Amino acid sequence: MSDAHGDAADIGLVIPDLGNPFFPSLVQAVERAARARGVGVLIANADNDAAIEHDAFRMLIERRVGAILVSATHITDSVATITDAARVIPVIQLDRIVAESLPWVRADQAAPIAQIVTHLRASRRQHLAFIAQQTSIPTSQEREAEFTRLMAEAFPDQPLRIVKEAMSPEIGRAAAREIMATWPETDAIVTANDVIAVGVLLELGIQPGRREVAVSGFDDTLLARSLRLTSVRQPVGEMAETALAAALDSGGAPTRLAVELQSEVMLRFSTA
Repeated sequence: MSDAHGDAADIGLVIPDLGNPFFPSLVQAVERAARARGVGVLIANADNDAAIEHDAFRMLIERRVGAILVSATHITDSVATITDAARVIPVIQLDRIVAESLPWVRADQAAPIAQIVTHLRASRRQHLAFIAQQTSIPTSQEREAEFTRLMAEAFPDQPLRIVKEAMSPEIGRAAAREIMATWPETDAIVTANDVIAVGVLLELGIQPGRREVAVSGFDDTLLARSLRLTSVRQPVGEMAETALAAALDSGGAPTRLAVELQSEVMLRFSTA
């Protein structure tokens, strides 16, 4: 990428998937933080494609934005694009972190999973399953890894009940069917996001006589609040403000920015 960086008020924001309800809330948070500082935001949606993400970076650099905030599309395929861009323009990773040596602001992904599992076990549920997103998504990997660790410690003699690659309510429904067919004793399903959880709720709700199964999501979107779904509320406003302040207040992204914030588990009817 050529060096087209100059002094400019606008900030670039590259997100992986506008179809995921979490990212519109992140966009809104960044826009609010920028507006409060009189800064414009140029938004690019990578559509879950690392090649589109690469082109978005090139476009933003050519538009001479002052810095780029990015939530990466792919745990490996995004690394070169982000590191190359960081040589010519301040880049701060937001939420999804793929290059630990570059500046980042994120929320702890493991602690909320541990809190949900603790809550489920306290309600006497002992046969837990997990539905993960694509393995290319770093946050999903972290959530799955914490679930795996907790299950190995608490239930070393049980099978590890994990289904991967879920990205939609339809796939969430299929994953729930697979879990209940393979492990019919399952009494709780922890999911990597609210979209998957909605599919699980739909699937379990159309099976008369099936045992009561607790369900949890992640991101605390409008879907979760509407369906009384236990979920995880990430500090998107604080993430956005921290990243934007770092980009603007120090004349560019600091070389050693590494901020991990804490989320809040919202316990609701779905895990009662």
